Amino acid sequence: MDGIKTPHNSGKIYINKILPKLVFPAGLFIIVAALLVFAGWQFDINELKSVIPGRASMKANTAFAFLFSGIALTLISRQEKRIKQVIRLLGSLVAVIGLLTIYQFIFNADLGIDEILFKEVENAVKTVHPGRMAPNTALNFILAGMAFIMLTFKPSYTRYPVISCCISPLQ
Repeated sequence: MDGIKTPHNSGKIYINKILPKLVFPAGLFIIVAALLVFAGWQFDINELKSVIPGRASMKANTAFAFLFSGIALTLISRQEKRIKQVIRLLGSLVAVIGLLTIYQFIFNADLGIDEILFKEVENAVKTVHPGRMAPNTALNFILAGMAFIMLTFKPSYTRYPVISCCISPLQ
């Protein structure tokens, strides 16, 4: 029975052996994508700002949150105390970017964070507030930031909340 894969143990094999090998490359991919978006904003290359032509561009704050998420993802498998503190800081930054954006939507406020680095043209495609990410994106960053923070604690305490935070942005 040891060599037979059953529905009961196949999930463990996937999570324990395959998934950890994908985390680091996924983090690198996210970092590169965020840096390409920054290059698109810096050099005004619309193809780098927007994945699909004619669609809304990725905002600079979104790229920052992705950059911080990518870095945290590349570090997540390391167990050193300092690395866990860095991941908590990065997760906090991701969540704060999302929280500040949601605050702006709820209270119709402008905190000035949307266009700190790059100014977006007034008639930008599918953009209500120039430079501001969509509210669903902001909510997803809040959840992702919380997940990064919780992943630095003992797994027995955070297993199910982290899974729910990671799955929620996919819905």
